[in-house]
Amino acid sequence: MRSRRTSQRRRAPQRRRRNPLPPYPYAIERELAAFLRRIAAKAIALSKEALRRPFADLKEEQRRQDDAALDAAGAILRARIEFMRWIETVELEERLVQIGEQLDLFASQAIKRQLPAVIPVDAIRAAGMTQETVSEFARQGVDLIKTIGSEHFDRIEQRVVGAFRTGRRAESLAKELIEIEGVTKRRVEFIARDQIGKLNGKIQQERQQALGAETYIWRTSKDSRVRESHRALDGTRHRWDNPPIVDERTGRRAHPGEDFQCRCRAEMDVDAVLAALEAEDVPPTALPAEVMLPLASQPEPMAAVRPEVMQFVEAPLGLPRPLANV
Repeated sequence: MRSRRTSQRRRAPQRRRRNPLPPYPYAIERELAAFLRRIAAKAIALSKEALRRPFADLKEEQRRQDDAALDAAGAILRARIEFMRWIETVELEERLVQIGEQLDLFASQAIKRQLPAVIPVDAIRAAGMTQETVSEFARQGVDLIKTIGSEHFDRIEQRVVGAFRTGRRAESLAKELIEIEGVTKRRVEFIARDQIGKLNGKIQQERQQALGAETYIWRTSKDSRVRESHRALDGTRHRWDNPPIVDERTGRRAHPGEDFQCRCRAEMDVDAVLAALEAEDVPPTALPAEVMLPLASQPEPMAAVRPEVMQFVEAPLGLPRPLANV
């Protein structure tokens, strides 16, 4: 009798599990950083080779200071020109488009993790105009990459020519040149982290809004590197058309990923997305015909996916193999 009563009790409704934290594309960031390190290494190697003879003269004090300074400036100029010629042979924009496409698919997979399993990733990738976003990322990235070399040579020239003209000791200059190498290498890491964070945030915004989400929940990386203003935003809800204040002093506003070197993510409003699908009478099991087309025949903004990008279909949240070398 007792067991019958127990069986007749209504079970308490289960709380819906919170969406998984949208992952951050660390592997793609590392891939871009590795690519940029090779660019920086080329500039550093050329500057070292150019200064070999002038540096030897400075040690032996065999030249007049003004003459030695002119020779050093000429050597750095020749190294700068050689770097500019070399960088033009590297397919920078194509490589950055590859990285952007990988991040686009990564972001789509991250959104798919928050939706019912019956919704394929192709449907998510068909939403939003991310094609132009990736192209813009590549165009701006080319300009940024070229500044790696130009800024390095600017710093080298300023320190070296000044040292030669003032007759400073070679040992002191050598220490400054090592510091400049460190600045160039740190600049590379900054560009990789900053640009990947910005692109990831932009694609997430475009995808989520295209799927019908008007709001999101701010989520941080929950580590010691999170800045205080972002930590205060963790778990708060915001509208895509009204970014929150991320700097109380200046009143600057930004969405996750838009601030410099920001690794925060936007947790999607899943209920709003599912409601939007229902309102459009598009059940997950009956997707639009164009979404079911092969990838190569998808209309814009869904472009054909390159073979090296399709690795994410098998391992969506990792990078099983690096891109080809420069």
